[in-house]
Amino acid sequence: MKLRFQLALAAAVVLSGCASMSPGVQSNITEFHRLGSPTAQDTYAVLPWRKDLEGSLEFQTYATQLAEGMRAKGFNVVPAGSPAKFAVFLDYGIDSGRTEVSSYSIPQWGVTGYSGATTTGTVSSFGGTSYLNARTTATPTYGVTGYTQGTTSERVYRRFVNVDIVEVEAGATTPKKVYEGKLRSEGSCGALPVVMPALLTALLTKFPGESGKARTESTTLPATGC
Repeated sequence: MKLRFQLALAAAVVLSGCASMSPGVQSNITEFHRLGSPTAQDTYAVLPWRKDLEGSLEFQTYATQLAEGMRAKGFNVVPAGSPAKFAVFLDYGIDSGRTEVSSYSIPQWGVTGYSGATTTGTVSSFGGTSYLNARTTATPTYGVTGYTQGTTSERVYRRFVNVDIVEVEAGATTPKKVYEGKLRSEGSCGALPVVMPALLTALLTKFPGESGKARTESTTLPATGC
């Protein structure tokens, strides 16, 4: 009985610890660029990559976070619509998700053996003959007696963020791309407005990054989760 109580208590502690932790987001990022050190003369404006994002309040929210993150790195980001030397094109999205099924082992607890035995009883005599009335009680030991298989399913979503920075030159027929960043992430959160700030934070952590190198960043969602 004591063993079962200890196991239940340990499980409760683990579960309470998990509940207090914010879920994490892992992002894989690749960057290629020809960006030098930022200067005040180099101005940047964040613009939608796709036409259907124009006028979107959701896009404006993410564009603001991207602009603030770039400013923190020393880049002179001006409001959209203002003259700028560089256009920062932002694109993002999430798929409809897929179901992943995984299995796990569940330990089964029971009697694994006996550590000893105790015999108690009485001796009585009748007609010159002695009689023994005894009872032997074995002391069991408890532990894992085997395992059963359990299954769990989870919905997994693919998220992406693309950022291109293009130098805008008057009269140029071909835009000159100076930065190309791609972020890919998978997780159980299918609400893009919840997870998008964490994705942008990951992209901006080492922005503009080392050209030609892949990196992985881990960020957290709000305490409320997804």
